[in-house]
Amino acid sequence: MEKDESLDFEQEQQFEEELDVDTSVDTSSDQTEDQVDWKSEALKYKAILARRAKKNEAPVARTADAPQAPQGLSRDEAILFAKGFEEKDIDYLNLIAKGKGVSIKEAQEDELFQAYIQKQQSEKKSAQAKLRASNSSGYAKPQEGVTPGMTEAEHQAFWKKQTGA
Repeated sequence: MEKDESLDFEQEQQFEEELDVDTSVDTSSDQTEDQVDWKSEALKYKAILARRAKKNEAPVARTADAPQAPQGLSRDEAILFAKGFEEKDIDYLNLIAKGKGVSIKEAQEDELFQAYIQKQQSEKKSAQAKLRASNSSGYAKPQEGVTPGMTEAEHQAFWKKQTGA
């Protein structure tokens, strides 16, 4: 809470500096210490409020200009998903279609998209072709069940665990 109050105080000081409003109290002989120049105070706060209102309205105007994302899938996009295309592939296809001003079906036959698909397929094949860890790495999983060398107590404990007795 103190942070908000300090921000408000700093903002007010900044507004006063920007507005060049004289906030000092004129202590001439005809005014006492308790009297304040209410007209200048009212103008100062009116300017501060106008500045805040202007600042608060600006973000609302920007959000109204932002383009909205389309809702749902188109028929062509659903067909491409069914064919096995991923979302990033369809996004790239939409980008090509918008850039060239053609439909998604026509953009699918474009050289740029075909090259993109070939690159994706070659990357997928190379990722699958990399060497994996061998199955005989020397790490043996502990066997569950009856094993040679079990004591009678171990065998009975295993049997109770399996049968639930």
